[in-house]
Amino acid sequence: MSKNWKPSFAQENGIISRTVDFISEEAEDLRQELNCPPGYIAALLRAIADKFEDDLRKNQYLKEPKLDFYA
Repeated sequence: MSKNWKPSFAQENGIISRTVDFISEEAEDLRQELNCPPGYIAALLRAIADKFEDDLRKNQYLKEPKLDFYA
């Protein structure tokens, strides 16, 4: 995938917008069901985002190995 990838206008206003709305609604439903503070849900969503970034870092490392002097 290109580093310069950008969604199209149709994607932003279609599937991306719908998915963001869906995730937001599901997160709010979970918050209400758990009766937890919003910060808990925010931390949960950050953990999901972190997993994607971790996967991205692993894939980049496999494609472009670099010496890690601090490992």
